[in-house]
Amino acid sequence: MEISTYALYSHLLEDIGFSKKPTIPVDKAESLQEAARLSIAHSLLKKFSNESSEKADSAALLKFLESNNRSRDWKLLLNTSSDEVLWGEFKSSLYRFWLKEGNPLCEPDTDLLPLSRGRTGPGAAVGAIGESFYAKLFNSPLSSTSSDLYNSYRSYVCRFPLWKEAEEIRFQSAGEYNVVSGSRLSFVPKNKDISRCICVEPSLNMYYQLGLGDVLVGRIHDYFHIDLKTQQFRNRDLARIGSIFDSNVTIDLASASDSISWNLCKEVLPSSMWKLLSRYRCRLTDIPGLGIFPLDIVSSMGNGFTFPLQTILFCAMVEASFRCADMPFIRDFEQKSWGVFGDDIIVPKGKVMRNLLRLLALAGFTVNEDKSFFEGSFRESCGADYYNGHDVRGVYLQSLETPQDIFVAINRLNLFSMKTGIRLSRTVQYLMGFCPRVFVPLHENEDAGIRVPSSLICMGGRRVLVNSNGSWAYKAYRPSTRRISFTDDQIIIPKFLRKKGYFFNGPGALVAFLQRSLDACGFALRLKTTPYVLKGCITPNWDMHPETHPDAGWTLWRRHEDAVYLNILF
Repeated sequence: MEISTYALYSHLLEDIGFSKKPTIPVDKAESLQEAARLSIAHSLLKKFSNESSEKADSAALLKFLESNNRSRDWKLLLNTSSDEVLWGEFKSSLYRFWLKEGNPLCEPDTDLLPLSRGRTGPGAAVGAIGESFYAKLFNSPLSSTSSDLYNSYRSYVCRFPLWKEAEEIRFQSAGEYNVVSGSRLSFVPKNKDISRCICVEPSLNMYYQLGLGDVLVGRIHDYFHIDLKTQQFRNRDLARIGSIFDSNVTIDLASASDSISWNLCKEVLPSSMWKLLSRYRCRLTDIPGLGIFPLDIVSSMGNGFTFPLQTILFCAMVEASFRCADMPFIRDFEQKSWGVFGDDIIVPKGKVMRNLLRLLALAGFTVNEDKSFFEGSFRESCGADYYNGHDVRGVYLQSLETPQDIFVAINRLNLFSMKTGIRLSRTVQYLMGFCPRVFVPLHENEDAGIRVPSSLICMGGRRVLVNSNGSWAYKAYRPSTRRISFTDDQIIIPKFLRKKGYFFNGPGALVAFLQRSLDACGFALRLKTTPYVLKGCITPNWDMHPETHPDAGWTLWRRHEDAVYLNILF
């Protein structure tokens, strides 16, 4: 018996007191409770997609081609003197960013800095037999869009005797390199209506792209004072403040990564910067059913410098908007009233906002009206939804195929009940009918089992003391990884991979170990479906959890305890 999404959603509507799916958006709610109810009603199945479909793939491809065509047709049209001033400040910001103390961050005639920062990334690569650093660089034919990239790579690795030896072994066993036309377009599930387009890059192009991306990330930190490792949390805090005081706006863009026109970059970026982007980007992509297709966007999702590049462009637009509004552009981490993380943008209301919206339009970007908020008590940014300062983020289910998917759903629904006080007992109990009742501590992973307070365990008489300190014994699900392992002179490969073409490259394994993509014994494989096993575990404190432990607030902990009791037992 499979879970019925219709039955699941019917239980949810009954729990939150709606007779049918509401049409009122969350930002139009008149109270906190109504906002929370609307949020989960809109979110629960919004991203649900067990697997990609041809219809969803076709919708994604059409959207991608439309964005590419808009990028091809983009032209700069400055209608007023204020447009000219705005655009001039935008370009000036980009030049100041790239020219550190008057010198470019990277010279276009040398690849040394990107190579020294290079990585392969966790995903697939054109021509590679696997997704690991070892598989891509030491067990596969290398792929790139030009022989120059390989020659620079070869010259660089020859500086390091171990890497040079690894490359020679790879060359003898897998061949030299392949010059390919470009990337390969693929699809991954997003929701039931539309997939997500991702371009699989050639292995050497990706290595350079990620290296350049790392250089850009460091400069973003130095110039704009934005740390991309933590900026999403800063954006969320600004969104929370905006929902309380109606002081700033949150702006989201439609298909931002697929809307950065190459013509735009040639217009606004310093020549040495766009020459590097041109050297490392793919100008063509292979689209299933259409063949080789020219790219008029700079890069797509899958490219190693896409995210930092769009962050740079939008930060520069924000700086230009402040300067043209005669307001100080504050870079201090804690004091600034603006934030940019990819295409999630937050700026103060008023002239700065109007300047920014005008710049975005001039540059060919489209504001996503459904996810941008300019007035009222609701703001959304970086995966956080706030109504008058309160977190009302709903629960987004993506799959319910495995027991672990169901554990995640139950735990997130219980946490939602804790945050909002909204009881979801029918929904939770319906899901519990499709998974084993494996109760785990509050600090466990979401996919380990159903997280419950210790008081509920005691009711079932299942407490086990394993030592004099009073530790708890329990069982939890753990991912069962499949690995490729190494001995001194051989590689040990699982049976299902033996036709892939893996071979032993001792120096390559050592380089991968020094790069920290390989532990002392080997590396774990990324599998399409992760198997799980039930294992015995021990914990000294069942109720320890950063969001619910009494040290973080007794009231909050009790609310979580009450939510689980009500959802599971009654």
